[in-house]
Amino acid sequence: MLMDLPANLSSERGDIAPGTDFGLTPLHLAAKFGHENLVRLLLNFDRVDVLAQTKHDGTLALHLAALNGHANVASLLLSKSIEQIVRRDTLGRTVLHFAASNGQAEMISFMLSQGADIHAQDTSHSTALHYATRMGHLDICQQLVEAGAVTTKENELKQTPLHLAVANRYLFISQFVICDYHQISRILLNILPGIQE
Repeated sequence: MLMDLPANLSSERGDIAPGTDFGLTPLHLAAKFGHENLVRLLLNFDRVDVLAQTKHDGTLALHLAALNGHANVASLLLSKSIEQIVRRDTLGRTVLHFAASNGQAEMISFMLSQGADIHAQDTSHSTALHYATRMGHLDICQQLVEAGAVTTKENELKQTPLHLAVANRYLFISQFVICDYHQISRILLNILPGIQE
């Protein structure tokens, strides 16, 4: 049945772009499940909008691809509009927030290479590093910090990633963040005496 799909689709038919009650379009679903060939096919139709957001929470197809680690699908989507990289859902989450929350290292590397803002904050002022910490992804925390994420950034509850690591009893993330704080302190102590002179 799926093999017959390309022959049966027409760019003039009205059933390509409409979505479900939540606003999930066929493109959202294909991206979510990593159906690269179907995404490629759908992108050939003028009525398919890569910037279409779901009614429920404003997610893009790119957000769903990032959440589920489908880098090839993400690349296809971005080939239609790089603007997606900065688009946010209703909670202010960017593609990096989605990838970090689900531990998608390859996706994070790809999105950073495409210009994603590592310092972007959602509506609660949480960064991708806050998300990775909250979900216990040590490798993602390390990746984000190496790429320039700030470990001292506070969310609206005045929580840094260290607060989240300790609250969730993530020992190794706590140690990692403390070591990063220590490195920052050493750098500042080395810089400040020169400034004061």
